[in-house]
Amino acid sequence: MSVSIEINWTELKERLPLLVQKMKEEAAIILLSRIIEVFENQGPLDAPWQELTELAIGKKGSRTILIDSGILKNSIRIGPNIEGEPIEVGIFEGPALTYAMTHEYGAVIEVTQKMRDFFLAKTLEERKHKPNLPEENYIWHPLRSDTEVIEIPARPFIRSGFERAEKDIEEMMQRYWQVFITTGMVSK
Repeated sequence: MSVSIEINWTELKERLPLLVQKMKEEAAIILLSRIIEVFENQGPLDAPWQELTELAIGKKGSRTILIDSGILKNSIRIGPNIEGEPIEVGIFEGPALTYAMTHEYGAVIEVTQKMRDFFLAKTLEERKHKPNLPEENYIWHPLRSDTEVIEIPARPFIRSGFERAEKDIEEMMQRYWQVFITTGMVSK
C-alpha cells in the first residue's frame, strides 16, 4: 500500500507573490492598529509615557498626551503597496512630521535669545488681551533667566507600536503560510 502526493510547483510559484502581498497588507494594518493603541493607552502598557507637568496640564486644560487635536495621530498612514517593496507605516509628510520625530525620540533644545524674545512677546500679548486672568491660567510665560535648555521627553509611539505588533505579525504570517502550504490557497 502506498500514497502518492503530487504538488503543482508551477501553480504554487505563481501564487507566492500574491501571498507575500497579502501578508504585507495585513502586517501594515496590524502595525497601524498597535500604534493607535499606544496613543489611546498614553504609551506602551509596560512603560507609560512620562506624565505632563502641572504647568503643561494647566496650559492644555487636560492630562492627555499628544492627542489634543488628533493631527499627529491622524497623520499616521500606511504607505503605498508596491509589489516587491516593503510597505511602510508612519508619518511621511506635512506639519506633523517634525512634531512626530520630536516626540518619538525626545529633544533637547538650546534656548536662544530669539526664543526668549518670542516667549516674552507671546506673554505680553496674551496678558494684554486677557488682563484679568489668574497667573496660573495664562498659557504663555517668559523663560526664566537660568533656563538654558528645554527638554522634551521621548514618548515613542511608532517604535512602541512596532514592538507590540511584532508577535501578532509573526502569528499572522504563520497562519498564512500554514494555509498556503496545506491548500495552495492565499487566505487566512
